Amino acid sequence: MTAEYKNWQEEFVDINFTDQRLKSRFFKIIDAFAASPGKSTWAATGSRSSAKAAYRFFSNSEISKDRDFAFRK
Repeated sequence: MTAEYKNWQEEFVDINFTDQRLKSRFFKIIDAFAASPGKSTWAATGSRSSAKAAYRFFSNSEISKDRDFAFRK
């Protein structure tokens, strides 16, 4: 990972995470994509299970990009 992508928590401090597991997964995905920009989800995450976890995160109905990445309550 490059130096400019070390602290995603500060960049996304305004996100309302209602579940710490989703928060943890979000930052793992962001770290993987930042370290491997331009790669597919599978290639960036490094394994089939990590890619599946990322896809599950993106398809989670509790997550809404329309509300500034806020998580629905």
